[in-house]
Amino acid sequence: MKSETEKKPKGHFAREHTVVYVVMLAGAILRIRQYLTGRSLWLDEAMLALNIVNRSFFELFRPLDYDQGAPIGFLMVEKVFNVFLGRNEYALRLFPLILGLLSLWTFYLVLKRFLHDTPFVIAVALFAFNPALIYYSSELKQYSMDVFAAITLLLLAIHYFEKPSPKRLGIIAMAGVLALWFSHPALFLLAGIGLTLLLVHVQKRGLQNLTPILGVGLLWLANVGFLYFISLGSLRNNAYMRQYWQDAFAPMPPWRDLPWYWDTLHFNADTHFAVTLAPWLLFVLLLAGWIYLLRQNREMGMIIGFMLFFTLLASSLKLY
Repeated sequence: MKSETEKKPKGHFAREHTVVYVVMLAGAILRIRQYLTGRSLWLDEAMLALNIVNRSFFELFRPLDYDQGAPIGFLMVEKVFNVFLGRNEYALRLFPLILGLLSLWTFYLVLKRFLHDTPFVIAVALFAFNPALIYYSSELKQYSMDVFAAITLLLLAIHYFEKPSPKRLGIIAMAGVLALWFSHPALFLLAGIGLTLLLVHVQKRGLQNLTPILGVGLLWLANVGFLYFISLGSLRNNAYMRQYWQDAFAPMPPWRDLPWYWDTLHFNADTHFAVTLAPWLLFVLLLAGWIYLLRQNREMGMIIGFMLFFTLLASSLKLY
């Protein structure tokens, strides 16, 4: 029996992808336009910039001044741009711009495995025209790196689950190690990927030959431990940061303050999507999207679900 995809004429897919490419190009232009405005560094950017331009590569491994925190890999790349391109806004914001543009393409590669027709175009448009993603593509902060790292790890996980092989598992393992040096939230996505790898392996093969999967998990944990020793520990113990974000931590236990979840949903809708939605409606839409993903690709649905669980757990423990 022919699949739904095979039944559709080639011209249909040509038109669909033409529209998607136009949307992606528009998203890229918006990001470049934002970058070319050359606005001055605002307070947080300026404080991070002072750490980058006034320190050597080695000194960036020490706790940052001005209560700043950023992944070491991100700081190293920024220092390279600073050394070769100078002390100016364009040089310091170039790396986030590159990441913002690359994220458009990697997001497209992920989406085309799950969606087609109008939902495909809408999903790409929501990402391409997202005001927060456009803005952070030209800001001297690591948030564009967080987005790129998350999408890339998901793409690599998709490749592995489509056709498992030692080579692809090795690629995920090395990408996970690298991602942890460039993105703090990558830890939660890797926890979701690792647990999904373990559960899927056990379901299909039982407890036989678990060594490679467990080896990947131990490698990531060892990397986290090393990063905690040289960087994350001092950031976690920063009294100013803990005080500043004290109201942002998830409640423990969760039922102690259920309105926190609704308020957080509402805040994120306003901040990251520039839309005002009732928290219950946003929750329904997110839940429906996750269920759809779970039905389309069980492994990806599991990864997203576990990632959310570990993120909220870390937040409730006041670790993130």
